Amino acid sequence: SIIDEFASNAWTFALTFIVVDFIWYVFHVIGHRISLVWGMHLIHHQSDEYNLSVNFALSPLGFIVRTLMYSSLILLGFPIEFVVISIYLNAFYQFYLHTEFISSIPLLEKIFVMPDHHKVHHGSNPEYLDRNYGGVFILWDRIFGTYIAERTNLKTIYGTVKPLRSWNPIWSNLEIYHQMVRDSFYTKGI
Repeated sequence: SIIDEFASNAWTFALTFIVVDFIWYVFHVIGHRISLVWGMHLIHHQSDEYNLSVNFALSPLGFIVRTLMYSSLILLGFPIEFVVISIYLNAFYQFYLHTEFISSIPLLEKIFVMPDHHKVHHGSNPEYLDRNYGGVFILWDRIFGTYIAERTNLKTIYGTVKPLRSWNPIWSNLEIYHQMVRDSFYTKGI
């Protein structure tokens, strides 16, 4: 049974879960630093509010790219059922991060991403840009220097630095690519 499988391979499952979360962190960093991937992730940051609906604002292209990245674990020999369950657990944890219901849990906030950490990530304040990428473990941000605590004297302003011009769901997924092509024509004189 699946329960016996997990019991006999608890360490393998724990390692799989940790590696899946690391891949989430890497994808998230790439999603903010590479323009083509930012175009997939931008829609998630567009809202000027911070609530559960933000968790559903995701690009289908981002899902495909993440799936390809996670698939590499199966090619490396991680059990497919452990990879799939880890992906779902990571995604489920994201719901908690996009609420302000319980903003932080003392002691656990040293290891796990809390809504207080993640709402900073959604801030468009210059001090908060490109910080706190973690999915489940805040340790990645602490290790790689991308962690910042919310400042009590600095209210988080949600949204993007340059808002989209339309809330049309199709155009909101394509507008940044249109801008990239347009800017390329202007800079290259084509």
